[in-house]
Amino acid sequence: MKKNLLTLLLGCMLLISGAFASFSVEVISTNPAPVTAGDYADITLRFTNVGSAEQTSEAKNVQFSIKETNLIKPLGNEDAFFSKVFAKESITRTFRVYFSEDLNEGFIEVPVLIKTDSINTEKKVKIYIEEESRKPELLIGSIDTAPNQLLRNSENNILQVSILNLGDRNAELVKATLNVESDLVKPSQAFSMQDSLASISSGGEGVLEFEIDIEDNASAQIIEASIDFTYRTRTAVGDNYETVSSSLNFDLPIDESPYLIVEDVKLLDSFVAGSVDNRVELTITNIGEEEAEDVRVRVSPDISFPLVFSQTTQYLSASLNPGESATMIFEMEVVADANPREYVSKVVIESMVGETRYSQDTTLPITTQESNKASEGSVGTILLVVVLLISMLIGFNVYREKTKSKK
Repeated sequence: MKKNLLTLLLGCMLLISGAFASFSVEVISTNPAPVTAGDYADITLRFTNVGSAEQTSEAKNVQFSIKETNLIKPLGNEDAFFSKVFAKESITRTFRVYFSEDLNEGFIEVPVLIKTDSINTEKKVKIYIEEESRKPELLIGSIDTAPNQLLRNSENNILQVSILNLGDRNAELVKATLNVESDLVKPSQAFSMQDSLASISSGGEGVLEFEIDIEDNASAQIIEASIDFTYRTRTAVGDNYETVSSSLNFDLPIDESPYLIVEDVKLLDSFVAGSVDNRVELTITNIGEEEAEDVRVRVSPDISFPLVFSQTTQYLSASLNPGESATMIFEMEVVADANPREYVSKVVIESMVGETRYSQDTTLPITTQESNKASEGSVGTILLVVVLLISMLIGFNVYREKTKSKK
């Protein structure tokens, strides 16, 4: 009797289990493909009720979900729920999942849960994982300057720095600041050591531009410099952004150069008002480290000065070696109404370094003298006044004597 009852129960269990719906799972697509470790992906799965039509015709209260593990986290979606899934019917669902950055490259098994009124099942699907997506990785590609060489006592030097992004994400709203570890390099104007870019795309390039002045006491040397960055990039989790700060170091070379100065000024004539052919002699000396080529000197007097130069630009020498000097003479007229005082004109000394013409500024002081004619006129006026005074005194004495005689 007991044996018959056991056989009956076993048969019922087999009959009931045969009535259970059975589901298959297959991966339709991933976005992105392949999935990247440390980032989100949309996983689209197809669930098919493979139960035979001769058995139960439907599965009731069906739920599909992806099981959370230490390395896999479903996000932003609830379990997919269906009141009925008929035999041979397929359901397609997309799940958003975060894949840990600790996952190695290759296939992993993702657990999928299927729940019905009668059975809970866990199945595995294989997903290919690629290496973790790197954040923006900024590197200096090249550095160009205009002019080609950075020399002391030079202004408005353009520094163009090519920045490469070797990371897998874009760097957006990039702000850059040039820092130089020396007082010898200054910004040419306010904010000229700052620049910005809208974006440097993954695998792309951006060019930053800075403008600098180099002080006149800067000798040839290597100066340490850096560029500080701040930018935003999309986070690995979610559609949010994070702000990133980084810095890149590089060397800023100050090259050897000629350095020309006006070492001596001699006024060879009187420079009195109204005079012509006045000569001033300039001694130009190269106190730099390199030869100066194609040297010329330009004088720029203020338009209000009473000085008329016969030439304002003169060629000095084809070359001037370090420590070598050369002289030149400028001629000028001093206009007649010139006030006797010092007039300081701007002097620009130009020379070639490589293919670039550099210039250095200095000054030329010239003191004019009062005209001799003006002095003679003043003496004549004084004598005339003296004669008139004497005449008036004599006339007064004669008048007084006549008055006494009448009495």
